[in-house]
Amino acid sequence: MVVNRKQPAAPALASRSSSSQPIPTKKQPKPPPPSSTSNANSTNTRKAAPLPAKQKPPAPNQQKPVVQTPAEVFLRPALPPLTRPFHRLFLLHMSTNPIFNSPPLYTPEPALCTSLSNYRTYFLEPYVLPPLKHTLTFTQTVSEPYVASAQTHLEPYLAPVQRVITTTKPYVVRTYTTARDLWQKKLVPLYTDTLKPYYESAVVPRYVRYVQPRLEPLQKKASAYFAHYVSKPVSKQYATLNLKGHELYVRHVLPYVRVVQPHARRIVETTSTYVVGLYQAYNEHVHPIVKDAWVAARPLLCTAWKHSKAFAIQATDIGGALIKRGLTELGVARRAYVDPHVSKIWDKVAEGNASVETKEAPAVEDLPDIQTAESIPEPTHVVSAESSSRPAPVQITVESKQEPPAVVEPEPPVPTPEEIVEAPTKNVKRTKAGLERSHLRRAPRTLRLLL
Repeated sequence: MVVNRKQPAAPALASRSSSSQPIPTKKQPKPPPPSSTSNANSTNTRKAAPLPAKQKPPAPNQQKPVVQTPAEVFLRPALPPLTRPFHRLFLLHMSTNPIFNSPPLYTPEPALCTSLSNYRTYFLEPYVLPPLKHTLTFTQTVSEPYVASAQTHLEPYLAPVQRVITTTKPYVVRTYTTARDLWQKKLVPLYTDTLKPYYESAVVPRYVRYVQPRLEPLQKKASAYFAHYVSKPVSKQYATLNLKGHELYVRHVLPYVRVVQPHARRIVETTSTYVVGLYQAYNEHVHPIVKDAWVAARPLLCTAWKHSKAFAIQATDIGGALIKRGLTELGVARRAYVDPHVSKIWDKVAEGNASVETKEAPAVEDLPDIQTAESIPEPTHVVSAESSSRPAPVQITVESKQEPPAVVEPEPPVPTPEEIVEAPTKNVKRTKAGLERSHLRRAPRTLRLLL
């Protein structure tokens, strides 16, 4: 006779409210599995509902999966940050490529070629290339005189070099071609066909088998000696120098750094705060107004420029002509009113330089040992007040050198009124060639080049 084991009944239904039913705190025991006989014989019994398995707490080092929205997935970078410089180079290449490689389109082309062609047609050619061409032409026109003058000065030095180059060029070309043929036809096949296979098949195996085992102990000893006699002393000296440098820094520099650091930090924080505030205020208050004003004024400006472009070009041409004419008139006025005075100044400077003459030392004559009345020179007829008031001291010396008497230059004659009136007219009547010759004769070399 088989006895059916009694199974525990299912718990009664309870209220869903937490106040009416206490929360079970103890785990219920797992019921034993029913036997096959009880399942076959008992039809009125009910199976107990299996309890849910207790979830394990996540590990502390295990991170929760981050759920990203479709927008974040679309906006995230497709490549790691290390390749972003390559993206920039690619964009730079694509932006500069139309200058050289994108011809005008006459047939339907792909979208990339069309965009590059439009970029060149509507942006590069009207706005970028004309200023560059104008700058190049202007610099070329300005630098041409200097280049020509430098070329004339350098031609005597460059002519021998050019002659040597023309003489030695055939020999250099012949030597280069011979060496290239020898390298390509003889040495490269010899290396690839003979030396390299022999080295790989004969030299390397014998080196690995016979030489390398004997070199490894020597290499270990050399590394040990190097570490003991070189690395350790150098590391100690480096540590000592580093410690001394740190002590000097702490003693002499760090106090000033500590004094200046709070003020510098405060200045940086204040400046960054004001800059951020100004940037935000500009974005919030000024930028929308500027944008709306530009959108409203752009059609008017384009229309005004279309109508005033011809007048602006004409005004610039007239202004350039007036400036050129003014400079010409200024040069004429300078030559008429300034150059005569400059020539007078140069004449006075030249006369002053000519009047200063080097006096030769008097010849040594046989003088008497004792100065007598006959040996004293007679005074000239021009005697100053001081010399007349003071008595002339008589010095009795042995072998004294007698100084020559002072020569008083005669005073220049006083010009008459007619000569005073005629002097400016004579200076004014000088020709332009005479003025330039007088200037160039007395001016330094740099001033001659400028004139």
